Amino acid sequence: KRVKEVNLASCHSHKLVSDFFCDLVKAAGNVSVISCYVESLAALHQYCGVKKGFNYIIPPQALNVGGTPEEHHFPGVFQKILISIRQSDLKGKLFFVAAGILGKIYCTEIKKAGGMAIDVGSMMDVWMGHSVRGYQNAEYLKLHSLIK
Repeated sequence: KRVKEVNLASCHSHKLVSDFFCDLVKAAGNVSVISCYVESLAALHQYCGVKKGFNYIIPPQALNVGGTPEEHHFPGVFQKILISIRQSDLKGKLFFVAAGILGKIYCTEIKKAGGMAIDVGSMMDVWMGHSVRGYQNAEYLKLHSLIK
């Protein structure tokens, strides 16, 4: 029997996804990304061996760039991405979302459009080789970074 709808929530789910994300991507045959990393989609595609997906780029957080970014995520970029999601048929499409509190809204809209979304949070930073949390030490980065 197939499960039609699942909502999972945990403040640790972004860490847990590291154990199985590539299997999930391969099973879906695609992965799309909402993050501040231009290279994230290509890195995930190369690492997991898939070639289908979209890349929605958001401005980086001030923490990531050491100051105020030139462009703000909300409202402009946020609204453009929401319009794109809402106008798309996302059935069978998998998304990894790393967009802070607005990421929760993206995940909801992706689900409404028929897609699957996982809020990977700071794991996206780690996958791209950046430590942004206290527990993300050099050993953690070496273990989980997609950028070698």
